[in-house]
Formats: sequence, structure tokens, C-alpha cells
Amino acid sequence: MPLPRAAIRTALSPTPVTGGGGLPPTLQALSTSCPHLGCSVDFDAGSSKFKCPCHRSAFDLTGKVEAGPAPRPMDSLDVEEKNGLVSIRFQRFHQGKPTKEPV
Repeated sequence: MPLPRAAIRTALSPTPVTGGGGLPPTLQALSTSCPHLGCSVDFDAGSSKFKCPCHRSAFDLTGKVEAGPAPRPMDSLDVEEKNGLVSIRFQRFHQGKPTKEPV
């Protein structure tokens, strides 16, 4: 069965984060919508950074802003493991605001 579109628009970052609910401490999901204006953020393997091609925002592997006009880090998404399957709750957030606010 194909993945839903929301799951495809999610970046999995291999950086150490605190796990919860039985998850390994190395799994983090980030929205690929840029928090600046909502453009699609892509992973640039050459620099090991997430980059937004629209206004040149750049983010490290944890989603922290390293360059550009993005007003906050990439938005993290809820990750849950049940019976050996990982699910990611996709959620949209307002763009252009300094804090993560659900739409």
C-alpha cells in the first residue's frame, strides 16, 4: 500500500534526540515545509543540511536554522511506534511566525 502524501512530505533526521514511548533515541521527524513561507525543504547530501531553494534558508540535521530568513527551526512532527511500525503525525503550522503554531 502506498504511503499517504503527508508521510512522503516528511524528513527523517538521523540525529540523536530523546526517544519516548519505546522509540529508539535516534528517530526524529521534521516537516519539509519551510517555516518561512512554506516552500518545500530538501536535503542536500553534499552539505548534510536541509535547504530551502526559495529564500535560501538552511537547517542542520536537527532542523536548527543555520542561514536565511526562516524565523524558527524546522517543525518537528510527532513520531510513535506501535507493534514494530513507526507512524508520523503530519501537521501543518503557520509560516512566518517565530513560534510553532498549528494551523
